[in-house]
Amino acid sequence: MSDRNVAMFERIKDYLNSDKKQTHLVAVGSGHMLGDKGIVPLLEQTGFKVKKTLAAELYPHGTAIMSTLQQVAGAIGSALAMTMLATGQVNYLRDQGFVMSNGLNLA
Repeated sequence: MSDRNVAMFERIKDYLNSDKKQTHLVAVGSGHMLGDKGIVPLLEQTGFKVKKTLAAELYPHGTAIMSTLQQVAGAIGSALAMTMLATGQVNYLRDQGFVMSNGLNLA
């Protein structure tokens, strides 16, 4: 993972060193923050000031992003659960001697 951290660090550093003086929001998985080779320590060692929380004016954006991520994760979880349940039902019916074709019982 440290190789990926360094690659992401280099890309983030390029954004931060660009001519555009803007505030940047960088979102990465929690595993990329850990250890001496994490993205945050790499940025701090290079002299960047890293805030680990959103500025107050960005709270609505952070809330919107989190809400969207939760909705997407919920939809994916529901789809996976329904797929597993449907597959289990088809397998059970097949084991009981029912012939299934496109979800229709032909017995």
